[in-house]
Amino acid sequence: MALKPYSDPVQMTAHHINNGPVVMYPVDARLAVAQHPDEWSLSPWSPEDASAARKRLHERRVAAAQAAGEDPPAPPAEPQMTDADRAEFEEWKAARAKAKQILDAAKAEEAKRLAKEEEISQAEAVLASPPPRPDPNRRPLTGAAKANAERKAAADKAAAEKAAKDKAEADRQAAAAASGT
Repeated sequence: MALKPYSDPVQMTAHHINNGPVVMYPVDARLAVAQHPDEWSLSPWSPEDASAARKRLHERRVAAAQAAGEDPPAPPAEPQMTDADRAEFEEWKAARAKAKQILDAAKAEEAKRLAKEEEISQAEAVLASPPPRPDPNRRPLTGAAKANAERKAAADKAAAEKAAKDKAEADRQAAAAASGT
C-alpha cells in the first residue's frame, strides 16, 4: 500500500464565487458546495464557470423576488478581467494541465512498478515453494471400483449425448414450427 501525503483533516479550502478561497471545516465546505453550487466550489472558479454560475444565481434571485412580489434585484456586475489577469489565468491553466500530465505519468509509472513488484513476489513465492508431492493415501482404482468408475463415466457421457440430441431435436422442431406459421 502506498503512503498518501498528509492532509489536515480539520481544514479544507472551498472557493466562493466572489470572495475567493476560504478555509473551513470539511463538513462545512462540502455542505456549502452541495447546497449552494452556484456560489461555492471545491476547486477554483474559471472565468467561464463563474460567469455562468452568476447568471444562474441571478435568475434564481429574480424568480424568488417575483414570487415574493418584490422588485427584481439588479444583475450582478461582471468582474472585468484585464489582459494581465487573463494572461495570468491562462498561465495558471497551462501549469495546471502540465501538472496533471506529470501526475498522470507518475501514477502510471507507480502502477507499473506495483504490478512488477507483485509479479516478482509471486515468482519468489513459486521459487520458495516445495515441489508438489503425490498423496501417499491416494491409491489408483483397481478391480470392482475401477469398473464402477468406468461404468459411471460411460453413463454420464451417454446422458450428456442424449440431452444434446434431445435439445437439437427440440430446436429443429421449434424452427420448423416458426417457419411454418
